[in-house]
Parts: sequence; C-alpha cells; structure tokens
Amino acid sequence: MRKISGTVTCSDSSRTIPENSVISVSVIDCSLACARSIQCGEQEITGVTRFPFNYSFEFNDGTIDERYFGEYAVAVRIVKDGKLSFINDTNFRLKDDQSNEIKESLDVFVIPIKNMAPSF
Repeated sequence: MRKISGTVTCSDSSRTIPENSVISVSVIDCSLACARSIQCGEQEITGVTRFPFNYSFEFNDGTIDERYFGEYAVAVRIVKDGKLSFINDTNFRLKDDQSNEIKESLDVFVIPIKNMAPSF
C-alpha cells in the first residue's frame, strides 16, 4: 500500500460545493485505450462545502503495472443527488517525470459542470 495526499481546488474560486455532496478522489489506471479506467484506490469525502480541501488515502500500488507507470492518475468527481457537479478535466499524472517515482502529494484542480439542456 502507498499513500497519496493533496489539495483539491476549483478553477473558479468563487464556487462552493453543494451541501450533501459526495466527493470521490481516486487513483486510476488509464493505460488502456478505449477502455474504462481501473480504480486502484479511492477516498469518499462528505461534509465539505468549500474549496480548497485536502484529501489523503492509501491505494494498492501492487496493481500498478510499471510498463504503463505514466498512465496512472488522480481523478476527482463531486456528485450531488446523483448529478455530477465538478470534475477534473486535466490528467493529473501520478508519475513524477523528474524522479520517475510515484508522487506522494498531488494537487488537483476541478471545473464546475454546466447544466446544459440537450440540443436536438
């Protein structure tokens, strides 16, 4: 097991997190093209209504395939009543390109999801 921690910040600093939201911070394997990411570990956070906030959890580094080491990332989703409110739209890689090691700390930025009506 390995520990990852960091801060989640919103791209729009005036935004707040809706009450009773569930925040999911995950380490994912996104090495498979055209396939769903595989989750290696996750922390669910509740009771947070402001940015920035901290996360910290352990994940199973035994599931990491070193051949695709650079394709592991930290992903954040914030959901309220089953509807996505915030998500990261940038790949926050777990690999430190300079040391070629797994990062122990990684800050993630999320963006708000715009509620758009479907266009026909």
